[in-house]
Amino acid sequence: MGGRIMGGKPATWWIMLAAGIFAAAFLLKDFMDHGHAILAHAGYKGLLTSPTIHHKIGEALIGVILFMTALMRSIWTPERLIANLKASYPLMLVGAALNALAWFGSGLPATDFNKIWFVLLVVVGIAAPPLLIRWFGQSKGTQAQA
Repeated sequence: MGGRIMGGKPATWWIMLAAGIFAAAFLLKDFMDHGHAILAHAGYKGLLTSPTIHHKIGEALIGVILFMTALMRSIWTPERLIANLKASYPLMLVGAALNALAWFGSGLPATDFNKIWFVLLVVVGIAAPPLLIRWFGQSKGTQAQA
């Protein structure tokens, strides 16, 4: 049990958890600030049609799943990680679709950092789960051979 503390979890798990809580608080505050500004300016219809809100929700759908996968990798078996990724893949596709919608709805030039970030999240939302499933499947095979 070397390097394990508090309930058998590695110390890096607790550090990642603290960083994730900090990031979640920051993203939630940013979402609320943008949401209130859009709501005050354009009302509820503006909230539903805003590329910023589409992006923020899509970013959360993709980011939370990937963060939880990274966080639980040291604790869960590869089979459980694969099952979790397979079950959450539709949510990541919704997140990718929302970021694509934000990309098309944004009036920014295509070379703007935000639009590049939207496209990157679309690619990650579509490609990451199958790649991670394959990677965890290979690591499962390596563990079985050892």
